[in-house]
Amino acid sequence: MEILRGTLAMYTTKTPTSHIAICTVLVELDDAATRPVHWRKPVYEAIDELRAISAPAEQIDTAERIAIALLKLDWAIQGKDSEKQTQVREQLAALAETWRTLDEATPATDEDVLDTCEVGPVTEALERINQRHY
Repeated sequence: MEILRGTLAMYTTKTPTSHIAICTVLVELDDAATRPVHWRKPVYEAIDELRAISAPAEQIDTAERIAIALLKLDWAIQGKDSEKQTQVREQLAALAETWRTLDEATPATDEDVLDTCEVGPVTEALERINQRHY
């Protein structure tokens, strides 16, 4: 994760790309004793951004699987299900490794940065899913 921290420092003055936004959440997950906070908006926007730039299907799929696993982690923590938390954290660790591999294969450039103020259909769908469980 130290490599990710160095990479993140380069992007502090501009809007994060989808890769950087998800890497930030994954770093926060490693650092958090329980769960990352405020992860939904950056992850959902990253998924929307990946779709907008016609990213490879594997990147979009991995980002969506990370979002779903983070929701499962939230639910497991709320339900105080430590066994499920362990399973989901293992799943997230595997997804994080996949994400880092994808990130290394497609480095971010200034051209990749989009205006993330727009909320797209993926964000809306995931928010609706989230609302049903709270």
